[in-house]
Amino acid sequence: MASRYSPPKSFLFYFGLLAVGSLWSLYEGYKSENDETTRDESGEVIKSGEVGIFALKVGDCFQFTSDDFASKEGNLPLSLPVVPCTDLHDGEVISVFDLPYGSYPKNYEFEKIQDEKCWEEYDLYTKTNLEEPPHLIQLYFPSEESWNDGNREVTCTVLLPDGERLGASVRG
Repeated sequence: MASRYSPPKSFLFYFGLLAVGSLWSLYEGYKSENDETTRDESGEVIKSGEVGIFALKVGDCFQFTSDDFASKEGNLPLSLPVVPCTDLHDGEVISVFDLPYGSYPKNYEFEKIQDEKCWEEYDLYTKTNLEEPPHLIQLYFPSEESWNDGNREVTCTVLLPDGERLGASVRG
């Protein structure tokens, strides 16, 4: 499948947890897997809350905060504010899957996943097959340290260009 859009590397964000045996590590583990939203019986968010990066679900709509990009050493927060998709939001989770075990993928391998797998998931999620879709794809993947601790989860999200906000779900 040909790549429809390859965002600049600035759109690729690295997630990960410090795997140390300290209380801080325990807090991080809790925070990255925590879900403080209220969901209906179908799993849709009906009341906003913080959701850990390893607890994001397909269909979750999220917002960025100014702190999300201001953290030191390129590490993003361990959680994001998740809101009902009828609220203004910055992005939406369209796919969550695990990569096979093996050595940590190179950057170009993550870019290939973004360019191929995430766009396939986009077509399925939006029920479209547009040659030039109006959205950008953003891929979240584990840090090498988190990978070595067994985390293989990859999350594909959709955004609008130029920081515009979504007002509804992109699900078709």
